Amino acid sequence: MLVLSRKEDQKVLIPGLDISIKVIRCKNSSVTLGFDAPPEIRIARDELSPEVSVKDPAFSELIADKISSYPAAQRHDIRDQFNVVTMALQMLIDDIEAGELHDVDEVYERVCQRLRDITATPNDREAFALVVEDQANERELLAGILRMNGYRVATAADGNEALKYLEENATPAFILVDMHMPGCDGVELVQQIRSSVEWKDVNVYVVSGADKDDCELAPDSINGWYTKPLAPQELIRALASN
Repeated sequence: MLVLSRKEDQKVLIPGLDISIKVIRCKNSSVTLGFDAPPEIRIARDELSPEVSVKDPAFSELIADKISSYPAAQRHDIRDQFNVVTMALQMLIDDIEAGELHDVDEVYERVCQRLRDITATPNDREAFALVVEDQANERELLAGILRMNGYRVATAADGNEALKYLEENATPAFILVDMHMPGCDGVELVQQIRSSVEWKDVNVYVVSGADKDDCELAPDSINGWYTKPLAPQELIRALASN
């Protein structure tokens, strides 16, 4: 966690995401913040206000927003599990309001167990990505974006390291590749992936500052090309659609 001290009218910038946070006012123990972000990035508080009922559409919208970028299979499973939790919570609330407290503890424990069983982060191959990028800061930034959206992530600093990883580990669902890297660059890596029987069907996305027209890649050898600076949600939506 990065801890900063800011005064009124000072900002905190998040590079790569085009997000800025401005301190508007400090009064007593409260701080008023202003957020500036691209339209595709939703800004929300980390709590659900106590006046929002589990029957309230806002509750469903909150859940839908949290899992919107997860792969389809995980979204369906998580929604089903949350529906069960929502119904159990409403039963619990109804019993408490009616003064019927004899089985409250049992219902509460079932709700807690169901919440513990929910897979909040997908963990199968469908949600596994390999990020190949020689710049450490950009590599960790992209890996962090993927992790925040529910993906497991492995990283490699160049094409040779990526090939070694692929030979020794389970094949990921997605490989995100930079073009300009020392040793085995992005073009050579993509060509080797596509020439392999084992890896040829992996989804490969280029995330690079390079010009697409300057790279000698067959158009059908990649699933998408994203130019730096990256618009994160465009990439996340593309991954989620596979």
